[in-house]
Amino acid sequence: AGCGGTRNAEFQDEPILLCDGEGCSREYHMSCCIPPLTDVPEGAFYCVDCDPVGINYRQLEQYLEAGAEARADYTTSREYVESLLLKHVEELSSSSTAAASEEESSTEHKNGDDEEISNKSSDTSKKKSATDMKKSSSSEGKRQQRTKLRIPNSELWGIAESHQNAMCDTEKFATATTTTRTSDVIPQIRPDFLVGKPLRLYCPVGNNYHDGRIVDWRKATHLHPIESGEPFAEDAFYGNTDISDCEFHVRFLAGMNERKKTMHAWIILEEHSLAVGISLIWGKFGRSKGINAWKPAQTLLRTSLELVPVCHLLNEQLNQISFTTVGETPDEELLAKQGKWALAKQLGHESYTLLELANESVDAFSEGFSKHFFHGKSSSSSNTKEGGQSETARVLDLNMALAFAESEEQRRVREWYSMPLNNAAHKQALTIADESALPPLELSNTKDTAKEDKNPHRPQLCPSIEQGLDRKLIMKLLGNKEKVEQSLDTGASLTCELVGCSPGAISQFREAEKR
Repeated sequence: AGCGGTRNAEFQDEPILLCDGEGCSREYHMSCCIPPLTDVPEGAFYCVDCDPVGINYRQLEQYLEAGAEARADYTTSREYVESLLLKHVEELSSSSTAAASEEESSTEHKNGDDEEISNKSSDTSKKKSATDMKKSSSSEGKRQQRTKLRIPNSELWGIAESHQNAMCDTEKFATATTTTRTSDVIPQIRPDFLVGKPLRLYCPVGNNYHDGRIVDWRKATHLHPIESGEPFAEDAFYGNTDISDCEFHVRFLAGMNERKKTMHAWIILEEHSLAVGISLIWGKFGRSKGINAWKPAQTLLRTSLELVPVCHLLNEQLNQISFTTVGETPDEELLAKQGKWALAKQLGHESYTLLELANESVDAFSEGFSKHFFHGKSSSSSNTKEGGQSETARVLDLNMALAFAESEEQRRVREWYSMPLNNAAHKQALTIADESALPPLELSNTKDTAKEDKNPHRPQLCPSIEQGLDRKLIMKLLGNKEKVEQSLDTGASLTCELVGCSPGAISQFREAEKR
């Protein structure tokens, strides 16, 4: 079986599942599956390699479907999020209280076993009395305890302040063309600002994170102001910006996080434990001097559900986090200080750190920062190898290439999103919002007419590798020469035929474009 026969003898009678993949003979105990199974699944069963969509795809699909069903029991999305927050905060509060009680009882036990034995009967009567009192006032106690719960406010509420603090240059790196942090003007952030931004969503079904990208947005149809009498005020923890009232179309691309198929889903951000990548920056990740302390990174702003498990690690006095107490209106002064700190992920590495944005972050493409470190003495290094380039410079070049790649991907998604859909009745109108949802654009007269190879074990390209021609580039080139309409309709309706050798055709096209 999948465990290699190392299971104890008591599990030998457990049912074994056989993979239904063609040519596969793998076997798995039900409890060896990920996640473990309690019942024999209906339909076909596939191992990790044979699953056509990937186990993580199925887990993410199961989580999103379960969340949609649970939300249907509530009038609004905010009520649903409140129930999730209260549940998680109460669980953490109960577990911390139980741990403290256990530690206290353990200390008392060590200090005097004899005294504890002599007073056993007295302690027993006290416990019974306390139990009776708890039962008689359980509902009242729960109500009072609930009103004292403090919920972490979503960092997405302070997205404008955070982005400005992260992207503006400090006075040390500022030039005549850059913006310093002395400006008190906070830009207005619209929902379309998040289009193209990466996203990391926690899936409790598989206990893992899924990386996606926001490709579209719309006003939420089931998100209304909270009626009076609800546990929270209208603008509590959730925010009152335009982004707070929207749902976003997220693309979970195939080939990432062990998914073999691309998934698209409309989600309300605050309903999930997730973080959105906002600003591309140079972040100070260490105490080294010079450029060695600065790494290309991206700031991550977290929802309230994502902050609940780690809120005890953040310092409220330093404005690393802010809270709202159940039944009370948020403190406007504290909320105004949001965006001073942000979690940052180093590009190309699973390395995270909390940055004070005012002093530890600079725009990734800052002119002043580049001049300070890469055009002066600070850029030299004693670790120079053959070729005249230091190891530090090579690592930085790779990390900056990742920053440029991320910036280009965001730009591409935004450009596709900004094109209009002129024909609402287009046959692909429902999937046209995301370029990756369209089939690869290939040359129609060069397809192989031979029988399709159905060998499941033949190596295939990774699903994340884009195939076919670049629709956006073709439309841009044709738009400059032939005045072709730049719209989603055109992009989805493109067809291409080979009229000559590819290098010759491209050369002729370039020459015609110059005329």
